Amino acid sequence: MAQSSLITTTSVVKRYLIYFGIFAVVVIVLQVCINFIGGLATSRTTTPNNYAYTDPDYSFGTLTLPAISGISISATPKATYSADNILPQYPYATVNVYKVNEPREIFGSEDIGNDLATRFGFKTNFTRDGNKLVWNENNRKLIYDKVNETISFSNPGIVPDVVDKFNADPAYYQQQAAALIANLNLARSNLDLKNIEIEYLERANNSFIIAKSPNTAQYLKIKVHRTFDAVSAKADAQGNPLVTGATNIAATSYVNDILSSALTIIAVNNQAQSLSPDVLESVNFTDWEFNPVPGVYNLLTADQAWANIKNNQGSLKQLIEFGYNPYLVGQLNGQQVISFTANYQKVTLAYLEPDKWTGYIYPIYIFYGHARLANSPSVDNADFIYYTYALDPKVPAAVNPPGK
Repeated sequence: MAQSSLITTTSVVKRYLIYFGIFAVVVIVLQVCINFIGGLATSRTTTPNNYAYTDPDYSFGTLTLPAISGISISATPKATYSADNILPQYPYATVNVYKVNEPREIFGSEDIGNDLATRFGFKTNFTRDGNKLVWNENNRKLIYDKVNETISFSNPGIVPDVVDKFNADPAYYQQQAAALIANLNLARSNLDLKNIEIEYLERANNSFIIAKSPNTAQYLKIKVHRTFDAVSAKADAQGNPLVTGATNIAATSYVNDILSSALTIIAVNNQAQSLSPDVLESVNFTDWEFNPVPGVYNLLTADQAWANIKNNQGSLKQLIEFGYNPYLVGQLNGQQVISFTANYQKVTLAYLEPDKWTGYIYPIYIFYGHARLANSPSVDNADFIYYTYALDPKVPAAVNPPGK
């Protein structure tokens, strides 16, 4: 009997030890999951560190934000706005605004224009059209605006001379494009030559379309954006950050034409598979002069910016049904939109360059996501891009009280 009792007791103890082991494993797994989920939430809800990044100085006073052009949509039905997850929250609460110096004719500008014309291969002298110097030669045209520092080159008569000659590796042309830009003396300190965008295009009915593949491409579009420090970390006299891990945050600048960029070049397919002035169809560039010392203003959160879009304070820049070509249907004015859903992973802090001088270059948020059009009310069927300003342009009353 004693042996039987001992065996029974041992069996019970083993069973409870197994139960306890299972319980302990479950607790550990649950704790790991909680910590992981908590880590994700923390990564998107970081509290702004006012000690790490520059304080607002409102050095340009209260700013007037120019209207941003956009696509109109039907007012009925009224679209709903949501996000597919918690929108990002950043560890900084300020953003930089850069002054664009007022355009003026600079000393030696005609020499600059003549040098530019030589680099493009013009051999004749320019004619004058107000502030503009114009070269016309063999259906090629170069316009250099001495005041606004704009450069416009066009060669509409050039045609692709071969097919199936474009290299399928964009990096091949990114390197060539950087060399071409330097050869044309267009390289500037703010141009981001390390992240040049390459697009392969064809022509259909006198319009560009995205090529089916590099093999069928007739044209190469080169887009070069500018970059600026959008957020500045506080630093000591030696330039070292006051808070470990804090760094300046760079942002890319975009232009109102969403298919273009600060410097846009179009080249044709050619036997040599190389980029040179001889194979360019067009070049467009405005050489704005930026003051390197920014003003610092309060940064809106991504939630505040998205709320502004809901309240008609944003600009819809692109609305394209899935699978359609942005060069043909990028401007779907008057569409009935059921809903916009922002992708929380693609919220971008950027800058918007002016088409004409307005005094400043302003930070914006860019929201990407999916839309649901009225022609497909039960499922998303379009991509959208929204722009909205990313800063509070007002000087707080406590800083600049009325009557001061």
